[in-house]
Amino acid sequence: MFKIKDLVKNLLPNYELYRVYKISLKKQQSPPPKGFNFINLKLDDYSRHALYNVTAKYNNSESYGFGLLIGNKLVAVQWYWFGERSNELDWWPISDDSIMSMHIQVETCYQGRGLSTVLKGLALNELLTAGFHNVYSRVWHNHYASIAMNKRLGATQEGWQGTIGSKSFKLKAL
Repeated sequence: MFKIKDLVKNLLPNYELYRVYKISLKKQQSPPPKGFNFINLKLDDYSRHALYNVTAKYNNSESYGFGLLIGNKLVAVQWYWFGERSNELDWWPISDDSIMSMHIQVETCYQGRGLSTVLKGLALNELLTAGFHNVYSRVWHNHYASIAMNKRLGATQEGWQGTIGSKSFKLKAL
């Protein structure tokens, strides 16, 4: 059976294609589900949690990290970068009052329950309180769950970013 995906991979074996979304921050209404606690990963030591250790490379002096605990287990994390750290990546130009969503991950056995949307919604409230006005997210072009999550939280597509071979490009949405 012929698949377009296979044709694209054969024609463009070294490509990346991302949608870039922007959320203009306003208070979100997304309390954690019953039994879950929202946490700031920068306030306490969560190094005993496997999910924290898998994502700890995103923790730096210009980052915010948030998570959801069920009981004493960290089941979802999200990291954001701001300032020079976010601009080093050359993903999408952002202003000083903006922050870049770097990584979100939910433990496999907790996926499909809307926890990423809840976590990101709660994190957006914290980022608004911290003085940020916009959050940018770079999402793989066909990662439909992440696209839907961002849209549920009010994101609009700002453009496309990617590479083909050694050539990089950024295209603003029309």
